[in-house]
Amino acid sequence: FAPVYGMNTPGQIDGMDVFEVMNATKEAVDRARKGQGPTFIEAKTYRFRGHSMADPMVYRKKTEEEEWRNKGPIIRLQRHMQELGLLDEAEMQALEAEIDDIINDSVEFADASPVLPHDAIFDDVYA
Repeated sequence: FAPVYGMNTPGQIDGMDVFEVMNATKEAVDRARKGQGPTFIEAKTYRFRGHSMADPMVYRKKTEEEEWRNKGPIIRLQRHMQELGLLDEAEMQALEAEIDDIINDSVEFADASPVLPHDAIFDDVYA
């Protein structure tokens, strides 16, 4: 449907491949900067969580989920970096610990923040 709206489209890309997403995005940005209009990128990925908090995901086998986790974008990038000698196990663990700290700090900040009034829902929204 993208061409109907005058949008470029590279077709479907593997959204589980960091480099494929990066390349498609770079091409889209380059086209936009040249004045060639917007680009619609359809990045196919695997949904690891249910449709909602109430979704028990009984329609999937655990083996399917584990198979896809091993093909996830972060795991694939880690493997690639390790193969190139850019990241060893200790560095990866240090990065993961740093990321965990950032996430925990962010959650603490959100939990400690005041609840905004309902009329603030459109603050800082631009169209």
